[in-house]
Amino acid sequence: MADSKRKTLTTKEVYDEIGRNYRYFLNWRHALFAGYLLILYTLAQGYFWLFEHSQQNIWVIFLAGLLISLCIWVLEIRVRDLYQACTKAGRNIENEVGGAGIYTELNSDSLRNKALSHSNALNCFLVCYPLAFSLCLSTQHVNSSNNIYGKRANLQADTSPLEKEIDELVYQLYGLTQEEIEIVEGRL
Repeated sequence: MADSKRKTLTTKEVYDEIGRNYRYFLNWRHALFAGYLLILYTLAQGYFWLFEHSQQNIWVIFLAGLLISLCIWVLEIRVRDLYQACTKAGRNIENEVGGAGIYTELNSDSLRNKALSHSNALNCFLVCYPLAFSLCLSTQHVNSSNNIYGKRANLQADTSPLEKEIDELVYQLYGLTQEEIEIVEGRL
C-alpha cells in the first residue's frame, strides 16, 4: 500500500517536498551562523565595556569565545549531516520517481568541489576567530603601553588631562557626590 502511494506522487510534489527540506536546513545553518556572530560580538563588547581600562580577566572572554565556538561547530556538524541526508533522500526519491536529476547533480563531487561551502567557511572562521581576538587585545595592550611609556619619555609634557581623567575614575569608583569631590579638590 505504501509503495503504490509513493509511486503516485508527481514530480512537482517530490520537488516541492525536497525543496522545503532544503530550505529548512539552510535556514537553520544561517540562523546558527548569525547567532554565533551575535554571541561573539556581545561577548567582545561586554568585555570591553566592563574592563575598558585594564587587561584583567582576559582569559575569561577568550575561554568563553572558545567554548561557544566549539558548541557552534558541533551544532554545525550536526546540521551539515542532516543537510547531506536531505540531499541523499532527494536523490533517492528522484531516482524512484524518475525526475530531472537536479538533486543528483547537486550532490555530485564535481559541483561540490567548485565553491567554498558554508561549512568550510565556518570552519575557517572558527580557526581565525581566536587569532583575531588575540590580535585585537594585544593591539589594545600595546596602545595603552605606548601611552605609559610615552609619558615617561617626555617628562616635560602636560599630563593634567590624564590626571583629571584618573581623578574622575577614582571619584566614580568610590561613588563620591559633587560636594565630596569639591572637598577633596580643595575648592570648598
